[in-house]
Amino acid sequence: MRLRIVHRVLGLIAAPVMIVTAICGMLLLYRTTGLYELDGEFHQTVEHLHNYEIIAPYVGTPAALLMIAMACTGLALMLQVYVRRHKR
Repeated sequence: MRLRIVHRVLGLIAAPVMIVTAICGMLLLYRTTGLYELDGEFHQTVEHLHNYEIIAPYVGTPAALLMIAMACTGLALMLQVYVRRHKR
């Protein structure tokens, strides 16, 4: 039960970070299709936001650690449920 609480709190903290990263990453996938100019201000802003350079250079590491922690606690929860169901 404690792991679920940790996972929930991490999720609430990491959700905005993951949403911004996902949206910027999705936009960056289309940088060669002409969706937006290749060397313009919008492109640089999206790239810096995706890399967290726009906020501060050291914010990206905690953001990455949050995402890793979310994945690890999610896997641990999945394994707990799997073991619990297959014990019977």
